[in-house]
Amino acid sequence: MDTIEQSIYSEMLSKIVIHTSSTLNIPELVASQNIEDFKSGFNFLIDFPIIESKMLEAINEKRDKHSFLGHLFKDYVHITNKGTVSGKSNEENYYLNLTRSHYRNTTISLFREIKSIMDFDQQLTKDFVSMMIVDSESRFIPKDREHFFIEGIHCGFQNNFVHASHILIPQIENSLKNLIELNGRNTTKLAEEIQNDNTLGSILSTDENNKMLNKICDRDLILELNNFLVDGNSVNFRNRLCHGLISPFETDYYGIYLWWLALKMVKQTNTYFTIP
Repeated sequence: MDTIEQSIYSEMLSKIVIHTSSTLNIPELVASQNIEDFKSGFNFLIDFPIIESKMLEAINEKRDKHSFLGHLFKDYVHITNKGTVSGKSNEENYYLNLTRSHYRNTTISLFREIKSIMDFDQQLTKDFVSMMIVDSESRFIPKDREHFFIEGIHCGFQNNFVHASHILIPQIENSLKNLIELNGRNTTKLAEEIQNDNTLGSILSTDENNKMLNKICDRDLILELNNFLVDGNSVNFRNRLCHGLISPFETDYYGIYLWWLALKMVKQTNTYFTIP
């Protein structure tokens, strides 16, 4: 991470407040980093880091460990808009998740401001995006799947994050399974009579002994993908999208973050994944 990304990353982390809105002035922050055209904005997006779990834990350590609610409730549950329980956690994990969500939302605001600067300067054609994807020679993209990534990433450059999300979600899942298999591991439930693939939730398990992605995928990336895509205590973006449970507004809102994650994994495959 270069000096620019370190500076803005540190400032965002330092101003996260768990119970209130961020004190960051996003336009002022972007202006201070000299992001003034497509190239500088794109480079910033690619270089901006995945949130580090150790940093979140350090922030969480500063809160009052003896909250009033902590004495009243053993479990913290996440309720859907239908009134059903989608997740359950303890107090420590609840606040850790809240801090992660707050940081993610601040990051989304930052990306939208940068994306508006990029759009004003330049609009990418699909041919250009195609060339960028093909030239990257990313091992994250399985053979014969380039077309889907070209379509999904181009939709993101066109600010159609609803369409981009529907294209990229299944491709990200397939890419992770492909990387596991490239490393000689199995994603199929061979012990069962009907041998289906493991779900994305199983693949992104945060268990340290996860037999699929452990030591294949960067730990911070696993934690963020799990929290963002499949954790019922958080956005649960993949599951809600695939089952039609998320609104167009939310899909557009979180879609830019998914698009950014896809860009990171394609452009920085060797940074985040181990491939034989």
